[in-house]
Amino acid sequence: MMRSLPGTGMPDGPVQSEARTVRRRAGNRDSDAVAVESALTIEVRFDVDGATFSEVVASTMRTPGNDEDLVVGYFRAEGVIVTPAEIANFEARSTPSGDRVTAVFAPGAMPQLDGARRLSAMSSACGVCGKADILSGAGSVVRSGLVVRPEVIASMPSALSGRQPVFARTGGVHAAALFTADGDPVAVCEDVGRHNAVDKVLGSALRKVCDLESLVLCVSARAGYEIVQKAASCGVQVVVAISAPTTAAIDTAVAAGLTLVAFARGETFNVYAHPERVYPAGSRVLPLRSDEAGNVG
Repeated sequence: MMRSLPGTGMPDGPVQSEARTVRRRAGNRDSDAVAVESALTIEVRFDVDGATFSEVVASTMRTPGNDEDLVVGYFRAEGVIVTPAEIANFEARSTPSGDRVTAVFAPGAMPQLDGARRLSAMSSACGVCGKADILSGAGSVVRSGLVVRPEVIASMPSALSGRQPVFARTGGVHAAALFTADGDPVAVCEDVGRHNAVDKVLGSALRKVCDLESLVLCVSARAGYEIVQKAASCGVQVVVAISAPTTAAIDTAVAAGLTLVAFARGETFNVYAHPERVYPAGSRVLPLRSDEAGNVG
């Protein structure tokens, strides 16, 4: 979580919702909690041959809070870093155009920026906007013997729903969570952007040195390409989405060896890629081929 620095004017803690006046149909005035969406500029600073270089990598609209986790998750998913230890520390400050966080790289560490630069600002709805090569970073291949029982997958959406305090106040944010194969929550993050929520929760786990290959990512929204790409790049084996997948997400999951579950609602869900982690060989449910989809919950 971003902390305030003396003299920066940034708040001691993130403001994730605000009260705004609303006129209801009956004509009376009231207040309503609204999710905060504000700009964050992500910058890197590193040394080369005794000279210090700084570069703005991307700007995104996000919900304040867990900004350092967001940067770590984003950098790992985009190949900027291999491990969070490459970043010595973070510097945060407020500017007239929004907040700025600088990742200061450790001596000898170099950010690999080619795939991470954004030619334009990302909105909270888009995880690949402004990217020069949208399909870069999609080549990670997941290999694991992880198996998650169907009843555990079915329990994850409700477990996620019960851990969304900002959504409970505003109804205006997405959430992402990491669960163990037994359904125990490891980390939960919220943001107006679903890709930001994923970056935050992945970054949180990476900074805690969690074994991402043993965890399941659950998201409160649809499973788009960028969600699957981020998960695969960080070694996540299984992605569970409450809403629909896209064709690009399915194709990416199949190619990466990642199990993609979507429409996880109540006791049912669809497995769109690599169902063997849900229904291994010898189980009572006939596994689908990796290029098939169906309601198997």
